[in-house]
Amino acid sequence: MACLDGPGVAAIVMPSEVRAQHLQFENGVPNQVPTTFEGITANGVGTLPYTASTSTGFARYSPAGDGTTWLGYVAVRRDGGVEAAIGSGSRYRAQFRAGPATIIRLYTVIHMIRQAVETQSALLAEDGEVKEVADQLAPFDLVVALPKTDDTWLGCYNDGWEHPEHLHDPPRPIESNVLVRHQVEQWPTERADRNGLLFKMADRVSAALGDRERRWVARTGANAGTLHLNYA
Repeated sequence: MACLDGPGVAAIVMPSEVRAQHLQFENGVPNQVPTTFEGITANGVGTLPYTASTSTGFARYSPAGDGTTWLGYVAVRRDGGVEAAIGSGSRYRAQFRAGPATIIRLYTVIHMIRQAVETQSALLAEDGEVKEVADQLAPFDLVVALPKTDDTWLGCYNDGWEHPEHLHDPPRPIESNVLVRHQVEQWPTERADRNGLLFKMADRVSAALGDRERRWVARTGANAGTLHLNYA
């Protein structure tokens, strides 16, 4: 996350077996690594038009205005895992009666989890270097990290939830640096199983951010009771 333009959120998949011979990706970034973010996140960071090789892998990224940092990225790691992250676009400043506060955009958190789950599944399912060593990678650790969450609140919920500005006691992170880890014995390939993993992590991360009411699920509208890609 050091390459990002500010504190944000990252979802990382790490194989439990660290390979002695790192994957080389001689053809560059695999086609399975997405070129765009989706949902509401795309309004702030849409395309990932550039590619970069780092010591840990290959990334598609959107550059920040300073020319040195990134707004967001999706990367395949040389150990066979993936990363999806977004920086300053995951938060904004808002004015409350008690003064200004920093709000974490919940949809960016959920979308980074989705990107990590879906990209890892695609890499394991389709021909390429990761699929060739798939049997050596399990079990996996799915990790979601949000640094510097002191004095932040959680906002930007799905349809039908009151905005944090209107709540007497809005959700807020329980720790200064949020880190949620979940071990996955076999990475899911079927859509229902992938969604199950996404929903489980969404619940755990939301709880770590102070929300136990599943505000990432729509309460009203055509998508009520679901998590739709239009949101995250």
